[in-house]
Amino acid sequence: MNMTKTFGSLMALLMMVILTTIPAGCEKGDAFDPGNSDDKENTTKPGNDEGNGNKSTDDDGENNGNQEPDSYFLSVEEFINCGVGEYKKVEGYIVGDCTKSFKYAEFKPPFTHEQALLIADSIDETDKSHIVAIQLPSGNKRESLNLVSHPNFLHRKIIFIGRRDKYLGMAGMKDLQAYVME
Repeated sequence: MNMTKTFGSLMALLMMVILTTIPAGCEKGDAFDPGNSDDKENTTKPGNDEGNGNKSTDDDGENNGNQEPDSYFLSVEEFINCGVGEYKKVEGYIVGDCTKSFKYAEFKPPFTHEQALLIADSIDETDKSHIVAIQLPSGNKRESLNLVSHPNFLHRKIIFIGRRDKYLGMAGMKDLQAYVME
């Protein structure tokens, strides 16, 4: 087996481990912090985990079977409603790109912005309130994902792992940790 195939196999295995170990729910305690948690402000508020239907326990504190499996990904709508500052997994369709603010969003080629992707639950979504802006950091992730270089990625399903944040004046993701495109 050559080194390229071995490296590719190891990277695929690493991605699967990452995608199955980071919790997806919005409830308190599901945040993944890849850095030192003392350096980041905890934005989860007490009581936010009640009544969301994603996770429940019985009186003994035991899981009664309603918790989502580790492979569960949030929809874009669920991600939008999550607390800012938590690391989450979100799945959606690439619907466009953007820079500076949503008024510069592009939903059809030719694309001219490499800084951010826009994802939604449906491929024809253009309403800001139903879209998440994904910050593409300089380097390999930006080069690999931007629509300027890869317009064929438009409407492709993708999973991102990163920190829920406000970005470009809307619901967004910063500190992109990983992604998998279907």
